[in-house]
Amino acid sequence: MNIQKKLENIIYKEGKLFGATGLSFTIQSPLLNKGKPQTYNVGLQSLEGSPVTNDSLFQIGSASKTFLSVVMLQLESEEKISLEDPVSKFFPNNYPLWHEIKIKHLLNMTSGIPNFTNDGTEISIKNIHNLDLEISADEILNSIQNNSLLFTTGSYFYYSNTNYVLAKKIIEHVTQNTLSHEISKRIIEKLNLKNTFYINHLPKNEIHINKHNHIMNGYNYYDKEFLGKETINNSLSVASGPGSLVSNSSNLNTFIRSLFSEDNHLLLSPFQIKQMLNFNFYEKEIDSSITMPQKITDHFIEDGYGLGIYTNSLNEFSHSGMTDGFLSEMKYLKETNTSYVYLMNASNEKQEKELISVIEELLALLH
Repeated sequence: MNIQKKLENIIYKEGKLFGATGLSFTIQSPLLNKGKPQTYNVGLQSLEGSPVTNDSLFQIGSASKTFLSVVMLQLESEEKISLEDPVSKFFPNNYPLWHEIKIKHLLNMTSGIPNFTNDGTEISIKNIHNLDLEISADEILNSIQNNSLLFTTGSYFYYSNTNYVLAKKIIEHVTQNTLSHEISKRIIEKLNLKNTFYINHLPKNEIHINKHNHIMNGYNYYDKEFLGKETINNSLSVASGPGSLVSNSSNLNTFIRSLFSEDNHLLLSPFQIKQMLNFNFYEKEIDSSITMPQKITDHFIEDGYGLGIYTNSLNEFSHSGMTDGFLSEMKYLKETNTSYVYLMNASNEKQEKELISVIEELLALLH
C-alpha cells in the first residue's frame, strides 16, 4: 500500500490543491517500521507556501482538552484538588447556578452548562464579526453564567466547550499560574514536545518563526459564509482551554502513547488513567451528533466520554478537534498497541472522510 501516494491524492485533485493545502499523518504500530513512528507529510503550508514538514504547526482544536484533563488529574494526585470538588469551593462568590457542579462533571461533559460556541450566543456573535478580537475566559463565562442548566447535572452527556473554560479557571485559581504555564511544565517539557505550543491569542505573534517551524495557514470550508477564507489571523483566545494548542502529528502521537501505551506512564499513574477512562456511556437519542443532550445509561453501549477522551467498545481512545480552518484527530487502539494522528489545514469534511478511508484501509492490513 503506497500511503504517501494515497495521501497526495487527497490533497491534490487533477494536479491542483483542493480545500486543505496540506496534511500530516503519523502512525505507530508493532507491525510497521519496526514499531517506530512513521510520519507522512503532504502538500503545502499555504496555497503558495513551502512544503509541509515535520516542523509544520497545525491548530489541534479540541484535542487540547485531553491536555487540560491530564493537568487536572496531576493536580488531584498532588492532593491540590479532588474530582469531587464543587465549583463553589473555588468561586463561592461567582457562578451561583454552577455551585454544585463538580470538576468531574466539567471534564466528562455532564454538567448541563450551555455551550458558548453555539450559534446565537453572545460570544459566538461577537467572535464571528471580530475574528481577530481577543476574548477572555472571564468574558466567556460571564456571558453565559446566568443561563439555565440544560438538564440536571450528571444525567445527560452534552458536549459544551464552556466546561473546559471553567476548568481552565479552576486550574489557574489553584496553581496561581496560567494554564499555558501548567501545560508547558507538566506535559510539553516532560515529553520534550518541541513542536507543541499553547496559544493565548494570535499564533503568528506568539511563536518564533524560523527555518525549523512554521504555522500552517488554515482555510475555512465549514461555514458557507466564510467558504475558503484564510484563518491564519483568527484569534485562538475564544478557544481558551478547550482548543488552544498548536502542534504536529509526531508530538501528538508521543502524547497519546504516553497515556495509553502499557509501558508508558510518564504523565499519569495507572490509577489516574483508570479515572480518565471512567466513562459515561450515552445513548444517541437525537442523531449521531453531540450537539444535543444524550442520556447517560448504565448498560454498556458503543460510545462514551471519560475525562477529556472518547472511547468505544473496541477499546479505542481518541479525541478529535476543529477550529476555523483546521481538523485533527489522535487515537490509540489498545488491541494492537497502535496509535495514529492526522492534522489538516482546512475544515473540509469531504477530504477528512477520504483521509479516514485511507487510514481504515491501512489499519485493516495490521490485523
